[in-house]
Order: sequence, then C-alpha cells, then structure tokens
Amino acid sequence: MVRESLAIWEISSPETLDADVERVEIEVSRLGCSNGETGDITEVDVVAGEGQIAIRASVEPLYGSAYNCLGNNAVPTTVDLGEPLGDRELIDGACEHERAAATRICETSVRWAADRS
Repeated sequence: MVRESLAIWEISSPETLDADVERVEIEVSRLGCSNGETGDITEVDVVAGEGQIAIRASVEPLYGSAYNCLGNNAVPTTVDLGEPLGDRELIDGACEHERAAATRICETSVRWAADRS
C-alpha cells in the first residue's frame, strides 16, 4: 500500500523575510505517521497569485502500513519563489487537502504575512 506523500512546512527564519526576498528557507515534515522520518522531498510547487504565494511540498511515498506516529523530523529546503515576495502572504498549499485541513497546523494556512498595519 502506498501512502500519500502529503507534507506541511514552516518557515525556518521568518525574521529574514521582507518584500525583496525571492528565496525562502522552509522546513518540511511528512503529514502522516512514518516512524518519525519525513524522508526525501520529491517536489515543491510554487503558485504565485496577486495577494498570496502558495507553496506545496511533497515527500517520497511510503510502502507498507506499520508506522508509529512519533512526530516526523523537519527537512530543510530552499524554495525559489521566482519573483520578489512583495506584500503577499506565504501559505501552505497542503492545507487545501482535507487530511491536512483537519490538523492543528492548518488551522490557518498562512505561514507568513507582511505587516499591513
């Protein structure tokens, strides 16, 4: 049985982000149980919109079904946004998936928002 390779992410150093940033350091974690191991990142998709940039990460699939849920490690990676961040929000695209949407980390998909005060 192949487990879906859904992953969530956090920004490594949010204090380094500003409107001019075009590359973001994130830490990716497999959403499902996998004996504490996230595995290799297989794909990172970036979709830039007018008010937000969505990043969705995938990790290698799992085979079998006997995994404990100890909490998975975070795998660092650099994401090229393809253009400056500007005043757009960075959101976790995995939170659109029903399995991720039901988790605490996806209570909000926003991982970073410019100070708009």
